[in-house]
Amino acid sequence: MKAITKREREVLVLTCTGYSNKRVAAKLGISIKTAINIRALVYNKLNVHNVADLVRVVLVKKIMTMGDLKR
Repeated sequence: MKAITKREREVLVLTCTGYSNKRVAAKLGISIKTAINIRALVYNKLNVHNVADLVRVVLVKKIMTMGDLKR
């Protein structure tokens, strides 16, 4: 697995907690296009194709805990 950057981790946490690309962008002060691109990088690094798979991989590989995913 490739290393996840700090910004990718921020997007990852927000995505796993249910934030849309628009909400991720607003929360982090980035454009929607940037949020989409970062999410795509994370999906690629973790070899997932949707949010459900993303959450499963994050928890199974212990990239984060449930406590990290609290809003």
